[in-house]
Amino acid sequence: MTDQKDPFAEVLELAADVDGPEFLARVDHGTTSAAEQLHALLDDKGLIIPSGQGTPWEAPVTVEDFRSRLHEVSRDDVGPTLMSVLAENLVYDALGGPMSRENAAALTERLIQAIGPTGRWWSNYHVSGERPGSWDSVTVYTFDRVIIGSGGDTTVTLVAIDED
Repeated sequence: MTDQKDPFAEVLELAADVDGPEFLARVDHGTTSAAEQLHALLDDKGLIIPSGQGTPWEAPVTVEDFRSRLHEVSRDDVGPTLMSVLAENLVYDALGGPMSRENAAALTERLIQAIGPTGRWWSNYHVSGERPGSWDSVTVYTFDRVIIGSGGDTTVTLVAIDED
């Protein structure tokens, strides 16, 4: 049997190792909604900025604002969405994200397993459908990508943000 790191602990360590706000993670054991989890993470990091206070556009402020910008992710799109948050640079395709693609693929698989087959996932990023490659902004940053997974009593929230 291999000694694999807890995937939730791994994303928290990754967030702690990234210099600056480019990658954020939160793991919660409770029953709050995806929008509440996202709001709490961004609020904890001081990233909820009301419009008119130096923001170039109207960023979400309330839990309802966040709820309106998240959509449920299909089972087929969970892996690609997680990979986009963990391994892609949101501005420059040639640059990598917080993790190498190989490490991100392994962590993606373990996160999906940890959330479980009945878990649910939400994102602001569209990997398929009518708007592939687009997102509904959840921060004041030019680029942001979120995925939130909830299964049992555990919710993991991952946020990648970047500027050009």
